[in-house]
Amino acid sequence: MKKIFFKRHKNKLIALFIFCTGTLWFANYIGYQHIPGHVEYVVQSFIGRYFIKEEAPIDFERAQFLNDSLQAESQKSNEVTHTIKGNFDGTGFIDYAFISPNSGHIVFSKGKAFSVVDTELNPNDDKLFEEGDLDNDGADDFSVYRYKKGLRNEIITYLHSDDAPWIRCLTIDLNSDEKASDEEVKTRVFRKNDQIYFLDEVKDEKNNKYKLISKSLNSLKAEQSGIGIMVK
Repeated sequence: MKKIFFKRHKNKLIALFIFCTGTLWFANYIGYQHIPGHVEYVVQSFIGRYFIKEEAPIDFERAQFLNDSLQAESQKSNEVTHTIKGNFDGTGFIDYAFISPNSGHIVFSKGKAFSVVDTELNPNDDKLFEEGDLDNDGADDFSVYRYKKGLRNEIITYLHSDDAPWIRCLTIDLNSDEKASDEEVKTRVFRKNDQIYFLDEVKDEKNNKYKLISKSLNSLKAEQSGIGIMVK
């Protein structure tokens, strides 16, 4: 029965395949400049779900924005710009992010509306780290390591949100004023058993030294809620 159906509609199916493939290729080629936002989301989601297996392609419009942004930054500053990449908006397309040498904000290749402006960073000392999809919402998340000379350093983790678009979910205080290595920072936040975990430094009363203890973000929130209730 299936063979008869495909044989009878072979030409139509081939034509439909060519039309759909050509439409998707053309939409990606022009960078969605003339396509409504809701249609762009559907097209990108479709491509990301069914055609992208390993590393997603780069959206031409976003790549151009990143290129223009980096050129503008380099004209005003000689500082080296470190970038991270990931599927930060959940559409399946690769985006890039970097710390602006001029504003200190975290800028994304998706556009200015996607930037993080709640804190000012130093691109010479601070660094971004791609964390993967920590909360399993289909979009990659990231952390930023902040080096505070003479003070305790910190790691701030941001989760993607459709409304924000970024939510600061966790701040880890490091009990050291020395620069941490990339390996140290990368191991501090991770996903395990469908939850977000982090390594916290807890003081050992026996030897008066700090040791790393694994904690879940949910337990931290519950602990903070309990403290809030006690204060009230």
